[in-house]
Amino acid sequence: MFADSFFYAGNAIIISLITITIDQFAVLIIGVSALQAMAPLITSVVIGPINRNNDAPIKGFINSLLLALELESANAILKMGMFC
Repeated sequence: MFADSFFYAGNAIIISLITITIDQFAVLIIGVSALQAMAPLITSVVIGPINRNNDAPIKGFINSLLLALELESANAILKMGMFC
């Protein structure tokens, strides 16, 4: 009886560490993508408007947010599996 609860506690700790790592990775992705999206805006304000496609940073930012959303949904699935 005790061995089963010990292994369950060990699995819960491992899953908790995995979910914390996924959360940190998602926050890092959002932070880096926000900085990358703001860099062209800052350069256009400081240097002046440049005639080029300004949609590329926004598309990259949106793709990064979608990746972070996928990571968070996988994280939620892991947490649900931990309590079943």
